[in-house]
Amino acid sequence: MIDAETNFKEFDRSWRAFLQTVVLAKNHNGLSRLESPFLPRDPIADSILPTLLYVQLASLLDDGLRLHLEQSKGKALAKRLNLAALIDLAKSDLIDPDAPDSIRKSRNPLAHEPGEFASWQDLDSAIASAYEELRGLNLVNDRPDYKFFSERSGAEACDDPGIAFKQEYKFGLKVDGEVVLGLSWTSQVARASAS
Repeated sequence: MIDAETNFKEFDRSWRAFLQTVVLAKNHNGLSRLESPFLPRDPIADSILPTLLYVQLASLLDDGLRLHLEQSKGKALAKRLNLAALIDLAKSDLIDPDAPDSIRKSRNPLAHEPGEFASWQDLDSAIASAYEELRGLNLVNDRPDYKFFSERSGAEACDDPGIAFKQEYKFGLKVDGEVVLGLSWTSQVARASAS
């Protein structure tokens, strides 16, 4: 028998990791803007990132529907079932069967046709639809409101005589003001050598 509780936790963890990745990707220039606040967004990243994440979203939807169907049937499904077949099998359990099918239909050209791209708005809309269905199937918990942050300290003195100053950098995600994902590092600027 499939361990439903473990599978649910693993799927919800994957879903949350995906949502975190989306917020980080949307803020791909967040650290650069600390150095240059008027730096424009990168149009290449703003085309490629939502497209790749859209394809990943469809894969998560596939995993979620497969998990739901396997739990409700109590047995594993054939690996050859594609997303269209999974949507069809889960149709009676879905809030709006057209929503996941729309994601599937939009995903196909993104995954298989060079030059096809999704926008951040396309991705956001698809995430909202997928969340509604996954939540309706009790596969995910409430959606956290992840907020991106990036910080740079002022220049600080350093004990090393070869270092002019150092700065601390931090970035990551917060929920309700608490850091849930964070990275930090120290950047040191060497003193100019006397010629």
